[in-house]
Amino acid sequence: MAYSKMKVFKLKALEEIGNIGAGHAATALAGMIHKKVMIDVCHVDLVDTKDMAEMLRPQQGDAWGVQSGFSGDINGSGCYLVSQEGPGDIVDWLKDCPHGGVVLSSYLRAVSSLLKFSVMITACHYIHRADFVSQLQSGPHTAQGRVFCTQTAFIGGTNRVKVCFYLILDNHSLEFIFQRV
Repeated sequence: MAYSKMKVFKLKALEEIGNIGAGHAATALAGMIHKKVMIDVCHVDLVDTKDMAEMLRPQQGDAWGVQSGFSGDINGSGCYLVSQEGPGDIVDWLKDCPHGGVVLSSYLRAVSSLLKFSVMITACHYIHRADFVSQLQSGPHTAQGRVFCTQTAFIGGTNRVKVCFYLILDNHSLEFIFQRV
């Protein structure tokens, strides 16, 4: 099913799921740094893995994040990439893999809870954008997979950090999600 051809209510449901997932991630970060962290308006998209690799490759600047695999009712991997728009301690916390793992796990748990499926999340590890692009081009879900993208910004005080969450899904997992929406 092409994202552009989905029924409006399914599109809105996916957007809300991405928004709630990002909100849970921001709340987890706020709890760790003991500061208020808000999110910007989320933009949600669903793209082929090969198209995602092409979209990410030409971007300028440094981007890095945390990645984890998951299995259960759906299978794939989750990742967030961060690019900083200004100086700030939010970036330092997100660079730290244990804290970043909590942020990513909060996003994954919120999405799985909303859709009522269970997943086991593997250990998180640090990832650079170039490594993520390489993985999209050669990973296990590349041939037929889709990437569910939630783009937002975490805002804390004067700090604004662009955060993009990615769920790399195989077709079975994507269809399972569509059934639940």
